[in-house]
Amino acid sequence: MHKKTTAKKRFKVLLLYALLLSAIVFSCTKLDVSPPTPPHEVNFSQKFFETKKPVQPVVQNAINLLKAENERTKFVNKLPKNCGLPIWDKIVLEKPTSNNLVEDSTVNYIIPLTITDSSLSSIIVVKNDTSGDTLQIDCYVTNDYLYNITHGTNVDTTLAMHYLNVFFYMENKAFETTTFYHIPPNLFTNITTLDADGNKTITIKDDTTSSSNYAPITWVCVEYVCTICYGHDPDCPLGGHWTICTPIYPNGGGGTGGTGGGGTSGGGGTGGGGNGGGPTGPTGCNEAFYSFMPCNPPPPDPIDEYGFLQSRKNYLTNYLASNPFGLHPCDSLVLAPLGEFNTMYQRIAQFLPNQYVRNRVDSIRTVAPNWIVDNFNIQSLDEAYGPTVNCDFFPLKVNSLPSGMTPRSFLEYFRTHINDFITPPQDAHFFAYSDGSFSDTSKWNSSYETSLGALMHIYINPDNGTVLLSDYEQIINGATEKNRFKFTTMSSPLDHEHPVAGNREFGIYNTIANPNELTFYTMAVDRTWDIWNTLGEVTFNGFEQADALWLNVQENVKNYINSQPGGNAQFYYKRSYGSRPQWDDVKDYLKGNISFETLKQRLGC
Repeated sequence: MHKKTTAKKRFKVLLLYALLLSAIVFSCTKLDVSPPTPPHEVNFSQKFFETKKPVQPVVQNAINLLKAENERTKFVNKLPKNCGLPIWDKIVLEKPTSNNLVEDSTVNYIIPLTITDSSLSSIIVVKNDTSGDTLQIDCYVTNDYLYNITHGTNVDTTLAMHYLNVFFYMENKAFETTTFYHIPPNLFTNITTLDADGNKTITIKDDTTSSSNYAPITWVCVEYVCTICYGHDPDCPLGGHWTICTPIYPNGGGGTGGTGGGGTSGGGGTGGGGNGGGPTGPTGCNEAFYSFMPCNPPPPDPIDEYGFLQSRKNYLTNYLASNPFGLHPCDSLVLAPLGEFNTMYQRIAQFLPNQYVRNRVDSIRTVAPNWIVDNFNIQSLDEAYGPTVNCDFFPLKVNSLPSGMTPRSFLEYFRTHINDFITPPQDAHFFAYSDGSFSDTSKWNSSYETSLGALMHIYINPDNGTVLLSDYEQIINGATEKNRFKFTTMSSPLDHEHPVAGNREFGIYNTIANPNELTFYTMAVDRTWDIWNTLGEVTFNGFEQADALWLNVQENVKNYINSQPGGNAQFYYKRSYGSRPQWDDVKDYLKGNISFETLKQRLGC
């Protein structure tokens, strides 16, 4: 195995020093990278009314009114613990009878709140009561509430869609989110496409977009949404603001919206024509969106089949979205997969190409175009820079292979047709390595084990990479059979350094316990390779992009098997497993130097 040159290591050390120095200067002037303070502390009320951005006078008036209400009722400290903090510059106000939104209790508000500064955590609806002397204040936690009203038993679908539209609008207004996932299949019947889990994806489109798209049926009027407003009435109350009414199209219907007017009501635009035909339904749009919000508390927090509270799962999902490395190493999400697939991960982590493969790489180096640094060097886990190690596993249950195929021939078919199992929106393609006078096409197209040592160029938008077919084996032991091949990452003159370092295995096997059931899988142990990708881990979880690719491959393998005579495949109850602990915490375990029990003792678990 060829190590990176001393010159390159020196360059990376100097580069790291420069980046750290710039990061220190930057953090001293602008960026606070410390974990956010938990919202419910003694000073929560003070934080609640802080404005991070300048706000309009009418918004400041709203804040002043709510401050006075809080002094009287202490409502802030009674809010749900996971409600978050307000995004005051995104507040929605509605007062249809006057252009002058003065400081009084006849103005109604809907306030978005966030925990992560990247997604909506809840909304607060503020309405004046009949006397006008007090405010009715209700908080609805986004994920918890939406899950309860959309996934429960005997769901009122019309009401559920009302609520979803309000949350869609506020999420879009606060964070410009345009796509929403995991919508139950019984809602928005105009959308017929389901994802792999049987749910729907909804996309908000503006009035410049073709009408042949998919989205919930509603209209958005700048700072006001007329919930489920099909024909859009010009009397839609807009608080006296000039506006453009924007349609959110259903699948294949509707036209573009018109420009709103001024005056006391602010007038909305009229619904346009369309080449797909608009939906039919109520045309009135006089009721404010918050009138559809429930007045009763949410139903009890549901518990899943494993005994976990849904609200806690939702909170953890949101937390990890903004803090990918926020789990303690003892947390079950980190340790459980390592323990369940321990010897498999250890085998992948410890794998090194055999002497034949290394000799072939040496021979390629002598005939292929030379490069000072990236001259066909294998990238090892130990030499990578990433602080996190990715250990993933994507299994697929195969009840029967297509007629005429064996586990061995099916895996070979997958290897030689791998691009057929990658479909949009994934943007990755595998090609035999070819650069200048050197081409490895013939080697890659060789059958089974004779392809061992072939080089592959992978187009990975935006960072290409080269991998080495470093292992290909069949193991038969009585009634069990294992077939598998591995890719090992490497640098090359064509692609330079691969984004990650490590090994990925593809295989198919059965077990003694279930000899007639096959498992097709891919799994890997790898780390981000250089300083640039390592820094990327701070701002986004780059491994999630790879997860999306392998889930796409997994789904397409299932679809292919089921499309062939005699083939039958299905997802396991869990489609993927993953553990992303700190490398320094688990490297001795992955290298086989310590047991899993010793690892837990070291971590204090």
